[in-house]
Amino acid sequence: DMPDGDMEEPRSRAFARAHFAPRRAWSRLLKRERTFSPRIQSSLISIFADQRDDVLSKLDGIRSARISIEDLFNPAAWSRLFRIRVEPLRRKIVLDVAADTMLGLGMPARTFVFNDAVVTQIATQGAHLVSNVNATTEKRLSKAIAEGQSLGESGQSIAARVREVFKGRRANAMTIARTEVAKAS
Repeated sequence: DMPDGDMEEPRSRAFARAHFAPRRAWSRLLKRERTFSPRIQSSLISIFADQRDDVLSKLDGIRSARISIEDLFNPAAWSRLFRIRVEPLRRKIVLDVAADTMLGLGMPARTFVFNDAVVTQIATQGAHLVSNVNATTEKRLSKAIAEGQSLGESGQSIAARVREVFKGRRANAMTIARTEVAKAS
């Protein structure tokens, strides 16, 4: 059930040169960015919302004067959620790029296979994403909580600071998404 376009013989070198010309390559990257960035952004926003709700819930349960970031935010605990919500989108981007490349070489798009090296590379890039995003969130939360505590703020005021941290994370979700699309492309 391969589309007629996938059954073609390998194309000429002139076609391949035209396919990989800088303007066309840039157009394909922009198309991928428009297609996948909003979807990754949406996934990130939902993860940040879950993180915010979890941190606020834990903050509400803390009765001591000293609040520890380790009690509120565990980056390792969020890795699974990133893998479930973001990793499938990253795989789709790689498949899109691979199909595009295969077509540009005049080969059937469906001949690309996710071998062990590709799977490992996607997982490695995904692990970097999770690590970097969670480290940034943890750093910002830690700073906000420390500032609130140093000023002797109430739990409600510190909770407001936590909400601001996640508001900022939501605001930069598109930047993160675009970076991930570019990396996967």
